[in-house]
Amino acid sequence: MYYPMFKNRMYENKVIRENKSVFEGGFITPIIEIIELKHDVETIIKRYDEDIVGRYFIDFFTFAYKEYLRFSPKKVTFSLDIRDEKRYKYIDLLLETVKSEKAIPIISIKQGRPFILNKEKIFETIKTLQEKKDSIAIRIEGRYYDEYFDIIHNLLRQSDYFMFDIGSSSIDSFILQLSDFSSKNHIYKTILLNSPRLENLNNGDYENEQYTQLIDNSVAKEYMEYFFDGFGDYVGLKDELPTDGGSGKGAALILMYNHEKNNFFSIVNKSTDDGLKGYENFVYERVIWHRNRLDPNEDCLAYKYIDRNIGPGKGYGNWAIWKYILMLRTLSEMKKVYK
Repeated sequence: MYYPMFKNRMYENKVIRENKSVFEGGFITPIIEIIELKHDVETIIKRYDEDIVGRYFIDFFTFAYKEYLRFSPKKVTFSLDIRDEKRYKYIDLLLETVKSEKAIPIISIKQGRPFILNKEKIFETIKTLQEKKDSIAIRIEGRYYDEYFDIIHNLLRQSDYFMFDIGSSSIDSFILQLSDFSSKNHIYKTILLNSPRLENLNNGDYENEQYTQLIDNSVAKEYMEYFFDGFGDYVGLKDELPTDGGSGKGAALILMYNHEKNNFFSIVNKSTDDGLKGYENFVYERVIWHRNRLDPNEDCLAYKYIDRNIGPGKGYGNWAIWKYILMLRTLSEMKKVYK
């Protein structure tokens, strides 16, 4: 099972809305991280109910001080507001999912949510939510496994989910915890979450026209060795927050996932002065040139989108559109595995 993680931004929502068939069958189930409220929570959940075939997870997302290198506070006001319970009660947000038969609420145990970091609060939150929902999920940062896993393990039902989040760390960093986890009998479903693209790498750091050595996708193959039912990542994106507009400079990059190699083929225009023009001047042409290699069966959703929307007379997109193409490619490849 594959659990792609999306923050509720425009192009991530666009991927979900315009590619409903990817989520048919229940083998690919999205995790939605709510970082902003352009509408009230009830409306947001209602729209995801309409856009997603099958069930999905909702995580009211917050983060710790200095957890991210850069972000625009005005674009993540909701995430900042829910670091504590002065404005929103966490349980009230989670209970908004009661209005949906599809949405599965995630209780997220992490450094950025200090008010939940005690056993009594965790117990109370789980029990309250279980009374109202037939399925819930617990997402726990790896650093808190030793302290809180046992109480979680004893509370979860067969219909519930446990998400072990190692972030950008390697599996080896949590080998003791994962060994302990694999020794337990789990009646609930289990998911290993990770973020294989490092936030501190820039586009220009990636290799050009070769499979990159800078992204460690080992979780996609090794999760079963630790008796997880599935794994999740950010669909080829970094785990990063929205920022204010930049200078327009930077290396134009596209990463094209290959499920057989479990790696991303990287195409990058190294001239940062070209900025967005790098897609027109270099990246688009090389993506087309490598088509026989990257899309031999002509069934890639990303290439189909490029054919319709990118090229001479159509335009060459922007930074967000090429991230959209990256996500399409990753989902298209994952669908070949999880079907």
